[in-house]
Amino acid sequence: MGCSLAYYLARKKIRVILVEKSHVGAEASGRNAGGVRQQGRNPAELPLAMESVKMWPSLSKELGYDIDYRRVGNLYVARNKKQLEDFKKRVEHEREAGLDVRMVTPAEACRLMPSLVKEKIYGGTYCPTDGVANPIRITFAFAQAAKALGAKLYTHTEVVGIELSGNEIKFVNTTKGKMGGEVVVNATGPWASVIGKMVGLHIPIQPKRAQMMITQQLPQNACAPFIVTPGDYGYWTQTLHGNVLLGHTSRPVEQYDIGVTFEAISFQTQKTLQFLPSFKKVAIIRCYSGLTEWTPDGIPIISFVKEIKGFIVDAGYSGHGFCIGPISGKLVSEMIIDGRPSLSLKAFEYSRFQK
Repeated sequence: MGCSLAYYLARKKIRVILVEKSHVGAEASGRNAGGVRQQGRNPAELPLAMESVKMWPSLSKELGYDIDYRRVGNLYVARNKKQLEDFKKRVEHEREAGLDVRMVTPAEACRLMPSLVKEKIYGGTYCPTDGVANPIRITFAFAQAAKALGAKLYTHTEVVGIELSGNEIKFVNTTKGKMGGEVVVNATGPWASVIGKMVGLHIPIQPKRAQMMITQQLPQNACAPFIVTPGDYGYWTQTLHGNVLLGHTSRPVEQYDIGVTFEAISFQTQKTLQFLPSFKKVAIIRCYSGLTEWTPDGIPIISFVKEIKGFIVDAGYSGHGFCIGPISGKLVSEMIIDGRPSLSLKAFEYSRFQK
């Protein structure tokens, strides 16, 4: 979120300092499945996702860097009758909101993804305008475009404290010295609560770990569209180079641990073979994990915090912030420059957790 915001601010000729604890894309922004997804969201997020999807097709040209964006569609698969009924209710609301999404039968789901076992599914939902992009490439593209427009980028720089004067931020103390500005944006993802404590705030964000496995290269369309199974069963998507990503659902984690566990690998491969038995002889060539950040209600905090002047929290995207990264950066830049965003962010105010 920070790189996107830095770009949209710099485009408006605002002085920007972007501080990265490690290198660009080292954490959640670069460690995810790259799903540009609208369906299956909290209704409050859907308008943001739909608006963001309008932005994705032109970002490679706008930023001057290929982000591997492809509109491959997104298929949600129901494993039982209850999930299917829940899907029907969701689709009704999403279609009312203007989203191009439809119910599909088991046979239709298998036509979209021939490797699926029809007997294992009860149907699903399909959104043809959803897609995928390369997380590392888009994060790098936003950062470099912001830098080209004058933003100052400090990598391998950790925030170690914040100095206050009354309810105003005087300095942000980092491992490369003091930094300051009229507005400070806490877009630190899983570490948002740590930064909040530096100014005396309780930001209810909990880190979780998502573990992922990468297969050998397979023929294109071996796993298309992006497939999601609700609950613990995870998701599958294919990269532009043919590797298939098997994603394990986020779990709570302590000490920001991004290690990979045998239990997660075993669980996800077993569940994969239930739905995609043709993958039995496919090799997994590497595994990795990333941290996601979760709020109690599963939607982000995107707002000024009245207790601290000029302090914005832009975090807590709860495992599904990648798609809305572009619109989030644009809207927060509007909050800072114009005083109000072009789309309502009322549902995402920090104050909802103070009631």
